[in-house]
Amino acid sequence: MNTTEWADAQRRQAEHDALIVRLADREAEREHDLIAACDDCAPGSRPVPEPVNDLNPPPAPRQRPTSLRRSRGR
Repeated sequence: MNTTEWADAQRRQAEHDALIVRLADREAEREHDLIAACDDCAPGSRPVPEPVNDLNPPPAPRQRPTSLRRSRGR
Protein backbone atom coordinates (compact mmCIF):
# COMPACT_ATOMS: atom_id res chain seq x y z
CA MET A 1 0.00 0.00 0.00
CA ASN A 2 1.55 3.31 -1.00
CA THR A 3 1.36 6.55 0.97
CA THR A 4 -1.67 7.89 -0.93
CA GLU A 5 -3.67 4.70 -0.38
CA TRP A 6 -2.70 4.68 3.29
CA ALA A 7 -3.82 8.29 3.74
CA ASP A 8 -7.11 7.52 1.97
CA ALA A 9 -7.69 4.50 4.21
CA GLN A 10 -6.98 6.59 7.30
CA ARG A 11 -9.43 9.28 6.13
CA ARG A 12 -12.17 6.69 5.50
CA GLN A 13 -11.56 5.14 8.92
CA ALA A 14 -11.83 8.56 10.59
CA GLU A 15 -15.13 9.23 8.75
CA HIS A 16 -16.40 5.82 9.80
CA ASP A 17 -15.43 6.42 13.42
CA ALA A 18 -17.18 9.81 13.40
CA LEU A 19 -20.37 8.22 12.04
CA ILE A 20 -20.27 5.53 14.71
CA VAL A 21 -19.94 8.20 17.43
CA ARG A 22 -22.91 10.13 16.00
CA LEU A 23 -24.95 6.93 15.82
CA ALA A 24 -24.13 6.03 19.42
CA ASP A 25 -25.07 9.54 20.59
CA ARG A 26 -28.38 9.37 18.73
CA GLU A 27 -29.12 5.92 20.17
CA ALA A 28 -28.35 7.12 23.69
CA GLU A 29 -30.67 10.11 23.21
CA ARG A 30 -33.51 7.89 21.99
CA GLU A 31 -32.99 5.48 24.87
CA HIS A 32 -33.14 8.41 27.31
CA ASP A 33 -36.36 9.66 25.70
CA LEU A 34 -37.87 6.18 25.84
CA ILE A 35 -37.01 5.78 29.51
CA ALA A 36 -38.51 9.21 30.25
CA ALA A 37 -41.69 8.24 28.39
CA CYS A 38 -41.91 4.98 30.34
CA ASP A 39 -41.44 6.84 33.60
CA ASP A 40 -44.40 9.05 32.66
CA CYS A 41 -46.53 5.93 32.15
CA ALA A 42 -45.28 4.08 35.23
CA PRO A 43 -47.85 2.65 37.63
CA GLY A 44 -48.90 5.21 40.17
CA SER A 45 -48.28 8.19 37.92
CA ARG A 46 -51.97 8.26 37.00
CA PRO A 47 -54.94 5.98 37.64
CA VAL A 48 -55.41 3.04 35.32
CA PRO A 49 -58.98 2.44 34.15
CA GLU A 50 -60.54 -0.93 34.89
CA PRO A 51 -60.27 -3.32 31.96
CA VAL A 52 -63.43 -4.01 30.00
CA ASN A 53 -64.07 -7.67 29.39
CA ASP A 54 -65.92 -7.74 26.07
CA LEU A 55 -64.47 -11.11 25.12
CA ASN A 56 -67.08 -13.06 27.10
CA PRO A 57 -70.50 -11.41 26.73
CA PRO A 58 -73.28 -12.73 28.99
CA PRO A 59 -75.08 -15.76 27.53
CA ALA A 60 -78.36 -15.16 25.75
CA PRO A 61 -81.45 -16.50 27.53
CA ARG A 62 -82.38 -19.98 26.28
CA GLN A 63 -85.77 -20.45 24.72
CA ARG A 64 -87.62 -23.65 23.91
CA PRO A 65 -88.68 -24.33 20.37
CA THR A 66 -92.11 -22.88 19.56
CA SER A 67 -93.70 -26.31 18.98
CA LEU A 68 -92.94 -27.42 22.59
CA ARG A 69 -94.31 -24.24 24.13
CA ARG A 70 -97.66 -24.53 22.30
CA SER A 71 -98.23 -28.21 23.02
CA ARG A 72 -97.77 -27.84 26.81
CA GLY A 73 -100.84 -25.75 27.44
CA ARG A 74 -103.25 -27.93 25.45
